[in-house]
Amino acid sequence: MTYREPIFELKHVSYRYRPHEPALLDINLSVKAGEKIVILGPNGAGKTTLEKILAGLLPAEGRFSAFGKPLTLKEIHNQNESAAYRRRVGAVFQQIEFRVVCASVLDEIMFGPLKNGLDREEAKARTEQVLDFCNIRRLVHRLPQNISGGEKKMVAIAAMLAENPEVMIFDEPTNDLDLENQKWLVTALNQLGDAGKTVITATHVLETARELADRVWIIGDNHRLIADGGVELLSDGRILDEAGIQR
Repeated sequence: MTYREPIFELKHVSYRYRPHEPALLDINLSVKAGEKIVILGPNGAGKTTLEKILAGLLPAEGRFSAFGKPLTLKEIHNQNESAAYRRRVGAVFQQIEFRVVCASVLDEIMFGPLKNGLDREEAKARTEQVLDFCNIRRLVHRLPQNISGGEKKMVAIAAMLAENPEVMIFDEPTNDLDLENQKWLVTALNQLGDAGKTVITATHVLETARELADRVWIIGDNHRLIADGGVELLSDGRILDEAGIQR
């Protein structure tokens, strides 16, 4: 596959939730449009923090450029610029309760397209497509607070897909899903990548990484980038041991 221009560039990026507790240290990476990237690392390594930086939710120490310009704290806090960024970059994190906020599953999935300027008929048509794609039409009239954790995750994924962003970020996406939906999700993410979407997935599960990755970032339990390369990294015992990843 031939990738297009870089959409993300990180140079000496670090992040600390507290002064002496680093979550990421000196990360240097770039992402080209259309890549399928898996961020692999043990729990607590900083995978989610890195994804939140890419999603425009956290300000990075160092330099982070997105779509050709620096993304700074000023842009993150600017309502219009932040909204424009999130139309291009969608994300589903593990804390799905913070995303599932509407009165019904139908409203939840339609909310994003309506917010992004589609009229109600267009938003409804896109929602119908997503309901079928995700196989969750049975949930359409349910209250989000009354469905299971796995169902909430499927609704959150559907809501993000309905917004149709260029970049799709998933944080431990198979967590809380039953085996059938895990298999569906792996197939769906590969289909999205094949359709030209940039798909970035964080996981600590080697098998999930093998199924999803064209490119792998391995972050160690020291919060540093251990390796950046192809799927062959997933069979390199020395690198996996260095990163603290269980095989």
